[in-house]
Amino acid sequence: MPSLVHCARFLYRALVRGACCSVWILTSCSPAPPVSVITVRTAIDAGDFEQAADLASQGLIQEQSTQQTDGSADEWRVLKAEIHLRRGDAADCLDELALLPAKPTATSSSLLVTLGQLALEMGSVSVAEAAFSHAYQADPTERVAYLNLGYLLGFEGRCWEAAPFHRAAIQNKQFTLHHLILLGASDPVIDDPTLRDRCLAAFPSDLLPRLGAARTAARLDQDTDAAAILKQILAKDPANAETQGLQGRIAERAGDDAIAEWESQLPASVAHHPEIWVARGLAARRQEQLPAAVRCFWEATQRDSNHRLAHFQLGQTLTSLHRVTEAKPYLDRAAALQRLAECVDEVFRYPTDTSRMQTASQLTKELGRDWEAWAWAYWARQTNPKCEWAAATIATLERTLSPDLRKQSEPITARSNFSTEPLPTFVRVRGQVRPPLPTTSGQKPIQFRDQAEESGLSFTYHPRGRNDSSEMRMFETADVRE
Repeated sequence: MPSLVHCARFLYRALVRGACCSVWILTSCSPAPPVSVITVRTAIDAGDFEQAADLASQGLIQEQSTQQTDGSADEWRVLKAEIHLRRGDAADCLDELALLPAKPTATSSSLLVTLGQLALEMGSVSVAEAAFSHAYQADPTERVAYLNLGYLLGFEGRCWEAAPFHRAAIQNKQFTLHHLILLGASDPVIDDPTLRDRCLAAFPSDLLPRLGAARTAARLDQDTDAAAILKQILAKDPANAETQGLQGRIAERAGDDAIAEWESQLPASVAHHPEIWVARGLAARRQEQLPAAVRCFWEATQRDSNHRLAHFQLGQTLTSLHRVTEAKPYLDRAAALQRLAECVDEVFRYPTDTSRMQTASQLTKELGRDWEAWAWAYWARQTNPKCEWAAATIATLERTLSPDLRKQSEPITARSNFSTEPLPTFVRVRGQVRPPLPTTSGQKPIQFRDQAEESGLSFTYHPRGRNDSSEMRMFETADVRE
């Protein structure tokens, strides 16, 4: 379509040459022939991104001028986003995708999948995630979208957000044993250094590939390394809930000032994430705000019914308040989640052992995770078609499974309500110095000396190694800042 500048020139010439040019002006300013998606795709495939961008812009204007509500404008926006990405401009690509409606039309789903796959090839995790997310919203049955979203979010360390896509893979019978292991381990980061290095080399300003590494570093108490990465991510995206939650866990370990500073800058939009509440709960418990800690850990369990640490800490805190009866369901669920984590560790080491799969199926059934219980049986039968328990379990569960993944069996802990407990209050205490431990006049403070070697004690700790599911054992959580 001629630009306004061109039309202005035509009008100027008409005024100079007289009314005889008026017909020529109307002809020159008439609408251009309709632009088709095929025409734009041809220009893209030819590498003529300048022409493709002009044509896509014309197509979007053309679509908007018809004032139709069939959502065809979504397709033009996705094409424009693809052109930006092919030019190497991920930021403009994301801006274009942000203009899409919350639920794009189903016809745009295939274009979004193509864009997501292109982004992965080029190394842009942020664009790939956004494209696949829009594709899934447009069509929840889009296999490539939910499989890639589960992988990408796990790669970024956003395990809680990844879980629904692993479950979608199960419901659509597109899952593998690794999907079940990831759900059973509950909180594993997918370690893919090849993808991480490729993405950081192609788009160094995209820090999401390093979020998973930051989470692993924090779990290993390498807080300085983790905090440096998180600070960079939050400077660009303060509403990133996973990053804020991880930052809160590090701040809680750093002390009262750090947790108060973290809380003061926390956007309200991230309160949906369970890790935000776990960080608050740990800090409240350390500061002996026990009723507030109960509230925070309970809020975390409402957002994630499979968050083992939240259930364990809630049970421990209720026990500290002598509310043993209320504590028991949470401690029991934490123990069951721990047994499941240990079981999937064993399945990972022995992937053809159907007896361990049976244990995983029973545990997930006890936890109210019926789809996973069915999936473990289904996978066992795939592994061994003669597996009798698997056939019986499948037959039983398929009579009651709901198509709606949200309608799984309600865990007993959902019946509790601690919403009336107070929220914590975190106050900065800068300038306060803890007094030294009192000593008796004339005596030296107590000191410790390493006498292991002379006492004949020799011990080397061997971690679980490459098969580690990233889950902590129950005894490893028992001393979490109580």
